[in-house]
Amino acid sequence: MMISHSRLLVLVLACLLSLLTLAAPRVAAIEPDAQPVKELNIWPEGALGVDSSKTVERSPKRPSLLTVVHCPKLSVYLATGAAPLPTAAMIICPGGGYAGQASQHEGHDVAKYFSERGITCFVLQYRLPARDRSRFLHPIPVSDALRAIQYVRHHAKDFGIDPAKVGILGFSAGGHLTGSAATLYGKCVSGDDAISKVSARPDFAVLGYPVITSDPKFRHRCIAALLPQGASQHQLDTISCERNVTADTPPCFFFHAKDDKGVVPENSELMHEALKKAGVTTELKLYQKGGHGFGLGRKGADSTQWPGDLLVWLKHMKVL
Repeated sequence: MMISHSRLLVLVLACLLSLLTLAAPRVAAIEPDAQPVKELNIWPEGALGVDSSKTVERSPKRPSLLTVVHCPKLSVYLATGAAPLPTAAMIICPGGGYAGQASQHEGHDVAKYFSERGITCFVLQYRLPARDRSRFLHPIPVSDALRAIQYVRHHAKDFGIDPAKVGILGFSAGGHLTGSAATLYGKCVSGDDAISKVSARPDFAVLGYPVITSDPKFRHRCIAALLPQGASQHQLDTISCERNVTADTPPCFFFHAKDDKGVVPENSELMHEALKKAGVTTELKLYQKGGHGFGLGRKGADSTQWPGDLLVWLKHMKVL
């Protein structure tokens, strides 16, 4: 009996879902507004203060804005369409000034867009520094991002992805998290299980209007939230992404709007120049209009071009 193309695709996805359920024992309920395939805990209970008994907290006025995360998770969006297996993977880190996470327009919307274009995407809920800076300071957030890379790579077969094509994308403060993952992957990993033994180096990094630098002329105040009150300039410099670039930093793609007053484009330019000096492949797209926090792009502005520009770059890099 002949099986139609669409029915075959449904059967393949059903098999993948079965494998994911077996491979990832800690599966949480799916949030109704997100609609990913699965939501997965990435740390064992108790690791670096993980507490799965507590639910994520949200802004009452804006439910898509996460304000407190106790247990880091990945929301999975399997690649759809005609994407050949194994696919590339991209972990997505929403921004929010290290005080929140804009999980919808800088998370789930982005994951849906790129999964429909052949990339399996994972939206990361990472821990945020407490307002009183009593917990979850550096390196906890970047440790969550690196653990996500290790988790995805460890389960590559289960997700149908290529373990040599695991990248990370972040917006604003999530861009700082992405830059930190790209430069500190050898310093901020943790754990003693099988996942912790897997490489945490991203194969590529995408930084959208990112917070990068500790330079007082250009820095955003949120970078100080990662450190104890009264941190010195020297301490701030240790988490300044452009200062941590080496020849082993993975290829990077930046996008920023020239009219961004929230995080000035010099942030992207500083790291882009540091990468060029280190001999690392880097691409910087500066758009005329978009302001800050535009997600997939500001309607009617040229910042809507970045997703297409990124896909072109990923094809050039042989990720797609």
